[in-house]
Amino acid sequence: MLFETTVGRRRLFRKGDPYNLEREGAKTTPEPEDLPSGYGELLKWYQGWCAEAARSQIENILCSGRKGQESISGRMNQRRIRESATR
Repeated sequence: MLFETTVGRRRLFRKGDPYNLEREGAKTTPEPEDLPSGYGELLKWYQGWCAEAARSQIENILCSGRKGQESISGRMNQRRIRESATR
């Protein structure tokens, strides 16, 4: 359930973290009833944080792809303009 982010620092595993394939399908967060009283809200916060981090990653990937497409189409337009100017 824990993922080492740097030497000596760990956090709960979240989707997208690298893992050993032998652990496929294993529990990634504790069950609320397994936590001491008062920690249920922390688990809810963590699950929300993981969902937000996943959305941010997807948005970053999509945005970087759009930027790449814009730069490619921009270069293609510049090439067309140069070609038409030389005709």
